[in-house]
Amino acid sequence: MSHSGAPIPHPAGGAALQLHRRTPGGAVNEGSQGHRVSVKSNMFQAQVPGVQFTHYDGTLSMKLWIFSTLPGVLTLPKPIVTFDLPLRRNASKKNMASNPEEQEDPYPPVKAAHKFIDHLQLRHAPDLFNPRGAYDGRRNLFMYDSRVGSERTFEFSMNSGSDRKYKVSLKRVGMIDTSVLKDLVRGSQGPQSDIAVTAVNTLVRVVPSQKDVLATRRSFFQIHKDTKPLGGGLELLRGWYQSVRPAIGKMVINIDTANAVMIKAGSLLNVCVDFLVDEHSKNHVNVRSILDPMHLSDIKLKQLNRLLKGKRLVRNGNHPGYRQLTAGGMRKESVIEKIEQTSADRYLFRNERGDELSVKQYFQGLGKALDYPTIACVRLKSQHGDVIVPLELYDVLPGQLYKSKLSSDATANMIKFTKLSPIDRERFIHEGHKFMGYDQDYVARTGMTVDSQLQEIRGRVLDPPMIYLGEDNITPSGGSWNMLNKKLFRPGRIKAWGFVDFENQNPRKDAGRSQAVRRSLVVPLMDVLRRLGMRVDTDPYYSDQISIQGNISSELDSFHTQVVNHAMTQYQRQGRGEDVNIAPEETLVVALLRMPHNEIRDQFKRWGDILRGVPTQIIVSSKVFKFRNDNAVNQYCNNLSLKINAKMGGLNCNVNNRWFQERPTMIIGADVSHAAPGSKSPSVCSMVFSHNFGSCSDYFAVSDIQATRQEVIEGFGGQFEYALQRFHQSAMSTISNPDPKMKYLPWRVIIYRDGVSEGEYEAVINHELKAVKTVLAKLRSDAKVTFIIVTKRHHVRFFPSRSDYGDKTGNCKAGLVVDNGIVHPVYEDFFIQSQKGLAGTSRSSRYVVLHDDNNMTKDELQRLSFDLCHVYARSTLSVSIPAPVYYADIVCSRSTYHYDPNFLDSQSVVSDDVAINLQEWRQHFNPVAKPLQKRMYFM
Repeated sequence: MSHSGAPIPHPAGGAALQLHRRTPGGAVNEGSQGHRVSVKSNMFQAQVPGVQFTHYDGTLSMKLWIFSTLPGVLTLPKPIVTFDLPLRRNASKKNMASNPEEQEDPYPPVKAAHKFIDHLQLRHAPDLFNPRGAYDGRRNLFMYDSRVGSERTFEFSMNSGSDRKYKVSLKRVGMIDTSVLKDLVRGSQGPQSDIAVTAVNTLVRVVPSQKDVLATRRSFFQIHKDTKPLGGGLELLRGWYQSVRPAIGKMVINIDTANAVMIKAGSLLNVCVDFLVDEHSKNHVNVRSILDPMHLSDIKLKQLNRLLKGKRLVRNGNHPGYRQLTAGGMRKESVIEKIEQTSADRYLFRNERGDELSVKQYFQGLGKALDYPTIACVRLKSQHGDVIVPLELYDVLPGQLYKSKLSSDATANMIKFTKLSPIDRERFIHEGHKFMGYDQDYVARTGMTVDSQLQEIRGRVLDPPMIYLGEDNITPSGGSWNMLNKKLFRPGRIKAWGFVDFENQNPRKDAGRSQAVRRSLVVPLMDVLRRLGMRVDTDPYYSDQISIQGNISSELDSFHTQVVNHAMTQYQRQGRGEDVNIAPEETLVVALLRMPHNEIRDQFKRWGDILRGVPTQIIVSSKVFKFRNDNAVNQYCNNLSLKINAKMGGLNCNVNNRWFQERPTMIIGADVSHAAPGSKSPSVCSMVFSHNFGSCSDYFAVSDIQATRQEVIEGFGGQFEYALQRFHQSAMSTISNPDPKMKYLPWRVIIYRDGVSEGEYEAVINHELKAVKTVLAKLRSDAKVTFIIVTKRHHVRFFPSRSDYGDKTGNCKAGLVVDNGIVHPVYEDFFIQSQKGLAGTSRSSRYVVLHDDNNMTKDELQRLSFDLCHVYARSTLSVSIPAPVYYADIVCSRSTYHYDPNFLDSQSVVSDDVAINLQEWRQHFNPVAKPLQKRMYFM
């Protein structure tokens, strides 16, 4: 069958599947394995009395539309805020503007909504809103001492003397009694539970929101404090995250560090240069050349506009009109439409007298001679036609979020800044508690109190599993183990291999490089591979004759032929030439590459994974040549060998999980990856699955694409059926004398699903799990299914309460399990911190059991999940999530290799305003080549 992941239809009229839940009021089902420890969590217990909130829906007349909903809580026939477009003076568009900067003052929608509600409560009707209501910026206004009545409309101006009127209409939609939270923390979730939690969350946001901060949905950032430059026109800001949530028997407030990437504040010109100039070239900047409209490529310009479109500007001190203020006494703000491929000395417009002049001449007339009249300009949003102005006259306002994908340099800089040791993080969390102002009158008058100390809870540290290797076994210590003098569990075989040196593009100048590569890399790597037990039949072929210009596939084909011929010559010398057949998956091509070089990397990986079915490995040669001693080279080659063995069909290690071995079991990891915010590229979904009765370390993969930003995997049933076919084929090939009448399907299926938020649990279960059940019914299989959500993007952190409960980094020890105290009162969940502390504060993973036909005990679930964190093939460390989940994420990240580069180039210049053609993307999404479909090619 095709493994494109086509969806299998659900049974007509099938009943919705029920989520696995705790028994309300029942005892907490805790595990017992491991030795007990005491840990602190960044949770603060909150006492929430039974307060009644009046819940209002608001309608605000303004100039835009905002639609916002709160799924599952309240459905209204209209949005909270309806924005009308009032008639304005000079609102008709003109072909040419008399002033290239004249425009309306814009406001981002949520910020505007807060601005108007604040004005209503604090200035227009303070007596009615005392105490003020808690507004969430979307559709909800909560008041706990309301004098507004059931419905009321307010009309006011924002500035004295202004004839522009605004209307805010409030309508009471219900009363919310927070006493329902008492039932929630006992495990009984009622119809008002979610909205009551929302009301309390909104309440505790009011005090910190009034400070000089950038407030996102749940985080607060002091704009002028704790910023770090990231490069690429970006900077990082540190702040605090806050969330009210239910736990067993209590409400808690989760406070943690938060990090936000911002557009760099200050000179717009400098931001553009910072974005366009490579991190390593900033000491040699020629602004006129970098921003020359003739030199700006379409791709670079599109990337720059993705960075800056919609961002707010103000005139800087170079602008002749710098001192001009709005009617409210504020500096005039403008909004970027886009960066234009035109310069101030070339762009012409007609002034109010009809004279044609350039932007450069216009500002000369105002007494300002431009420093950079030949570089690109910026177009501002305007109701009055084209508004083209010089970059050098504007500053980017602070506090503007950047939500797209970071470059590799910016990511590296971000990781450096965000690392906080456990001690420093705990200290910063306590600062956040003070910042939130829980003791201030606004919160205190409701009767709500919040503890000032972190919650101390019980934990357990599981013993690590035995790691099974080729000739020996080893027990990890502190989350890691050493392969020194060890053999791989199942060594692979390399019949032919070669090194293609993309970095040496001038062989005549570096004639000795091939000898250096052989001495520093090839010989040590070959030695390590053989010491670990791999069969390396031949010496590798080396070439530095492949050009990186254009499409390199045909040249790689020729190189691969030379690799095979080179190996066959060696076999013939050994007298084995007639007996050897070399398949593509039995060869290995290693590329020496200077990183980052994404274009060559993508073409190389596409050639191996998609076009030819040849295992490939990239080596950053600069790393190799910088090693100062043999131990460093040996460690690097050991790490490299783990990847190579997995790609060549080997298994690095195995764990003997008793529950897994009792019955034929399939382990599945599934994930969905979305394009960066602002991009309309399809989402990528993947499924990674075990296929071997005897090993939970051996996985195959399948991937597909689906509608943009769709979290539910549309083709889950098709991918699962493909996985079962592979499982059956593996069983038939490994069992001696298999019975052709037997199905050889798993008796048990464990699904670890990554990346699902709480609001999507029902949808995922009723599509993906139902699709699995449909496939099993179709195949007449009685396999039992357990469906677990694995979440690593959360803000729960654990700290050892005593030094002997932690490791040398100050983190909790690898193997920590927490399944009480701060876990959810309704969903069956637990936390495992499976990895050792390396840098910063370790993050646990949260496991939520949504469905369990296997009736696994907590100990069985936790032991299996922890054991699977030890079979990640790239490492001799336990990792933070089960290996198949990690693999599914890797498979999604490799999606660009499935497309022809020409197709991606054609899509990169398509306007973001144009809807994507999913069918066209599907046609260009090529599957993995057949030889690698039964390999862990993604390693």
